[in-house]
Amino acid sequence: MKLQATAKPKSAAIQPAATVILLRPNNSPTEKINEAFEVLLLQRNSSLDFASSQWVFPGGKIEAEDASNQHQPLAIAKQAAVRESAEEAGITLDADSFHYFAHFTGPSGEKKRFSTWFLLGGLSEHQDIKIDDSEIVAYQWLSPSAALMQHKKGQLKLFPPTFWSLQQLLCYRDIEQALQAAQIQETSDQVPHFKPRLAKQEQRLHVLLEGDCAYASGDLSLEGVKKRIVMGDTGWLWQQD
Repeated sequence: MKLQATAKPKSAAIQPAATVILLRPNNSPTEKINEAFEVLLLQRNSSLDFASSQWVFPGGKIEAEDASNQHQPLAIAKQAAVRESAEEAGITLDADSFHYFAHFTGPSGEKKRFSTWFLLGGLSEHQDIKIDDSEIVAYQWLSPSAALMQHKKGQLKLFPPTFWSLQQLLCYRDIEQALQAAQIQETSDQVPHFKPRLAKQEQRLHVLLEGDCAYASGDLSLEGVKKRIVMGDTGWLWQQD
């Protein structure tokens, strides 16, 4: 009897999305250089079929209305982030103040895939957060180090791109430095674009980024440069060398 090859599962269509990493000064800073500012994180409803209970930056799918007065993809993404921030958190933001921070495209094989513009912006004045109590059920302003510590303890569920973004923010001493670095990236066309690939070893998920020695093959036994996000016992771990 001739055996037929099993068809590979069809990968989901990629949907464009945008999110903004919103920064504000930390009113209770410590001596740590990476605690001069805080990041807004929103918790998604546990009843949602995608990213339930995850803590995320404000954002979502790009809709047709976001392109009504825009033509460039980045400008459309910025407008989408403004709209989503108003809907999810009740805040009014200026799209022109955002800088392009990173871009992630979801791995193939996922049930839902997004091509997401990650933007960086600063809150110029105090605004009260008013969550919609539907898609979003809670919010926190946390320094990047505090957010990552909560995640390490299993108290804050994060997607790999959110985890990666918080890791990068540890490098900046204040909001101005972070925004300047993102602006330089954007104007010099050096924004990192990631198309992660997934691999498993002993039931532990590895999210491989371009430049990792195992990125092309998925062979985690290979020796070489590591650039990956690995699921630990309670949260993600960043490995780069």
